[in-house]
Amino acid sequence: MFPANEDEFAHLHRAHGPDHARRRLLDIFVQDATDRPHEMQTWDVGLEQLTCPILLMAGDNDPVSPAAWLVAFAGRLSRGEICLLPRAGHFPHRSVPHLAGGVLLDFLLRAERENAP
Repeated sequence: MFPANEDEFAHLHRAHGPDHARRRLLDIFVQDATDRPHEMQTWDVGLEQLTCPILLMAGDNDPVSPAAWLVAFAGRLSRGEICLLPRAGHFPHRSVPHLAGGVLLDFLLRAERENAP
């Protein structure tokens, strides 16, 4: 169960340390996503019809979007590109911004060149 309020979360943090709180929040997040797989089946309807370039960027330590999922997802896109960043989790733009920013800039510049008149 998720901490009911800020005081409860602070108690968890003090009693067990920041690593415990971080692990607990991640467990809750992953369990929530696992409990609602039907939502993941409805949001991606029509992916095959997309014709724009799409960058799928994730970290190699991402517990939410593992590499196998990215490969399967990219297989449904006509112009999908995968970038798996080292030493990053689900938010690579936060954990390795120096890598994620460069990859994103390169992707956008290539997309602009490919679509230039």
